[in-house]
Amino acid sequence: MRKDGEATSVLKVRIADLERDLRSTQQRLQTTIEALETSYEDLHATNEKLIASNEELQSTNEALQSVNEELYTVSAEHQSKIEELTELTNDMDQLLKSTKIGTVFLDSELCVRRFTPAATRTFNLIAQDISRPLDHITHRFDTDMLSQMIADVRQTDEVAEREVVADGRSYLLRILPFTPMVDGPMEFVITVIDIEELKQANARA
Repeated sequence: MRKDGEATSVLKVRIADLERDLRSTQQRLQTTIEALETSYEDLHATNEKLIASNEELQSTNEALQSVNEELYTVSAEHQSKIEELTELTNDMDQLLKSTKIGTVFLDSELCVRRFTPAATRTFNLIAQDISRPLDHITHRFDTDMLSQMIADVRQTDEVAEREVVADGRSYLLRILPFTPMVDGPMEFVITVIDIEELKQANARA
């Protein structure tokens, strides 16, 4: 009878331990469930943010695609304009080269921008003289009035011309002001026209 009582007591203790372990497990399980629910809510909120971000990215991508199409159109237009300007420049170069009029283009600082082959008959110009100041370029005129003429044109904004002689031939030296851009600095074009034959013809007449 005593052994039965001891067994019952041990059993009760064991049951109590199991019940305590069960309650502890239930508490841990409840805590885990609550943590999972919180994580699920966080994940759900994050997923909604990702969806919203994806929609924004999609909208941005569509906008960028539209801008890219516009840029492509503008680029094609610019390319067409560049080709037109290149063709026009080539035509002008050929026209200037084909004439017998010596022409020197000067920027606002009186540096050589370009010149025609005919200009080398009166100016000592070579290809390397591009961007050099005009004062560094010698010429074959029998006059030193070139700088003064340019100064007068700059001041009056009017064409200046003068008859000069180079290597025994008469030339008409003309300086024209022009402004390539609105409100831009004044630049200059020097032309040298061979008038020797014309003078001789007038003399004969």
